[in-house]
Amino acid sequence: MSLLQRGSMLRNLKPIVSRSAGSSTASRVFSTSLCSEADIDGVAQQPQHVRQPDQSRAPVTKRRTWNGSGLDPSDTGRSRFFLRVTGLPKTAIHSDVWRMLKASQVEGCQNVYLDYFRLVPLGAAWLSFATEKEQNAARTVLRRLAMSTFPLTVETIEGTPFKTMRRRGAEGREAALERGIPLIGNGPDAGIRERGTGVVLFGLPGKLFTDSLHRACIQGFELKGQIKDSIIKLESARTLTSRFYIRLDSEAEAHRLVRSLHMNTFQPTEYGDRYVIRARVVY
Repeated sequence: MSLLQRGSMLRNLKPIVSRSAGSSTASRVFSTSLCSEADIDGVAQQPQHVRQPDQSRAPVTKRRTWNGSGLDPSDTGRSRFFLRVTGLPKTAIHSDVWRMLKASQVEGCQNVYLDYFRLVPLGAAWLSFATEKEQNAARTVLRRLAMSTFPLTVETIEGTPFKTMRRRGAEGREAALERGIPLIGNGPDAGIRERGTGVVLFGLPGKLFTDSLHRACIQGFELKGQIKDSIIKLESARTLTSRFYIRLDSEAEAHRLVRSLHMNTFQPTEYGDRYVIRARVVY
C-alpha cells in the first residue's frame, strides 16, 4: 500500500465516542471499513498527551508591608494582635515610637498608630503584630522601658481597635471628607490620612462657619484643595467652642499656620478675649 493511499484511508476514519457501563472514561473507536487491524493498532497505540499544569507558574501571594506613616483600614484585618502603650509624651510622633522600638530591639512590629481624641494626642500608641509570640515578646520588653522619663504602661488588646471603623481605604477616606462626611478625629491616627500637613484649631466660637473662619484666619495660606474640602468642622461635642481641621499643602505651611494662630485671640474687636485659639499640627 502506498503512502498516498494510507494517508487517504486515515483521513476517512470516523471517530465514535462510546462509554462503557462501569467507567466514566470515554474511549475512542475507529471505523474499520477502510483500514486494516494493523493500521488501527498503530493509531490506538499512539500515546495520549495530557497537558499537565505548570507548577512553576503557581500564583504567588505578595504580602503588603506597612510603612508606619498612617492608617490604612484595608490592611487592619491582617493583624490580630495589638498592644496599647500609654505614658508617651503627647508631643511624640510616629518616628519617635519607631526609634524607641529599634533601640529596645523590639521585633515584629508591623505598624504604629498614635491614639487621638478629637485630633488631640492622648500620649498613647497602638502597636500591631502578626503573631501572638511577637506580641508577648514585645510586651515583656516594653514594660521595662521609659520614654523621656515617662514610665510606660503596656496592655494587651483583644481583637482590633479598628472594628468600629468603616474600611474605606486611603482614597475612600479622602473622598469621604470631600463629600462632607463628618470627621470625628478619635482613635488610631485620628482616622485621617495626612501626616504633618494638617492642623487642628480649637477654642473657636461654637457657631463659627467654614467661610467665616477662612476670611478671618486662613487667607494667605496654601490649602490642599478647595475651601470646602480643606477646612473641615468637627462634629459638635456639646461645648460652647468649635474645632476645625485644616488641610494644608505642605508641612511648612502647616507649621506657619500654627505659629501665626496659636494662643492668639479670635477677632478681639468683636469677642474681646473670650476665644483664645489653640493650634497644633496633627501627625
